[in-house]
Amino acid sequence: MQIPRSLYRFATSLAVTILCVGSAWAGAKPQTPLVIRFHPQTGNQGGEFSRPVTLQHSGKQVFMGTMPLINERDVVSAQTFPAADGSLGVYFKLDAHGTNLVMQHTLSQRGTFLFAFINGRAVIDLYVDRPVQDGIIAIPRGLTPEEVILIEQKFPIIGEEGGKPQRAKPKATPVPKE
Repeated sequence: MQIPRSLYRFATSLAVTILCVGSAWAGAKPQTPLVIRFHPQTGNQGGEFSRPVTLQHSGKQVFMGTMPLINERDVVSAQTFPAADGSLGVYFKLDAHGTNLVMQHTLSQRGTFLFAFINGRAVIDLYVDRPVQDGIIAIPRGLTPEEVILIEQKFPIIGEEGGKPQRAKPKATPVPKE
């Protein structure tokens, strides 16, 4: 039994494509993922939608929602900075979806906490004391240099989201008439 020539050509080109793509993937350097999560404090529910956590600053036990309020897909840019305690911090600028979620949460859930996680590590418990309406959420301290490198690699600097710095336009200087 003979294989039709067109089927043979198709199978050959498919095998070559798979080999080329596979070797390109094998030679590619794996990137360390960056997972950012902000989980809200919940009531004393227990069950599968919340879990107990201990607050870092007071040791008090509260419940945290298992579903994050914000994640890395809601972030459009970031600005890292040195913190007063020697660690590092970051400002995250959120997209419209993330901004709306944070605004609704901080308006309705004052007096609760948001728990910030970077790559599964609990970084800080943020106390919600006022509404956040500008779409910028901060982790004021607690980041490691390795985490900051990942953040800087993944996101543009705040104000440079479109690829160009967004600076104030210089004012036109009047040309003196002669």
